[in-house]
Amino acid sequence: MKKVSFSLLELVEKMIFKQQVWVHKSLIILILLTLCIVSCGSYSSADKRAKALATCESIRASMAGYAADSPDNTYPPKINDWSTLVSICVANGANLKDTEKEQGITLLSYDPVLDEEYGGVGDYKFTFATNDVPDDFLGKIIEVSPGGITKKKK
Repeated sequence: MKKVSFSLLELVEKMIFKQQVWVHKSLIILILLTLCIVSCGSYSSADKRAKALATCESIRASMAGYAADSPDNTYPPKINDWSTLVSICVANGANLKDTEKEQGITLLSYDPVLDEEYGGVGDYKFTFATNDVPDDFLGKIIEVSPGGITKKKK
């Protein structure tokens, strides 16, 4: 038979026990959330690298589009800054953000290679830095050329 009445002491003991169980469950959840946040932090550099690599592939494809539409199929002779890169790439199918910070990469250099036969730029190499990742992280530096993309540490 189930007990219907409880003494005040029994009720307090039950409440304390339930609160202790609740506190223990809350602590377990808090510990699990902490572990999740810590492990997610280690993935953030990899996520930033993946985003940077996707952006670089888009830039590479838009440069191919630029060459396909230009006389003698050459690449731009000069790209000094992010805004110039954005205007060239967006005109050729890429979707780039207005600033390097928003995009998550920084343009370090653009090295055009002259093709003496055609008199224009026949090859190029971009060097980008992935923002907000450690210097010793593979993918901190990304080199982009018509032949592909290379990841490096700083």
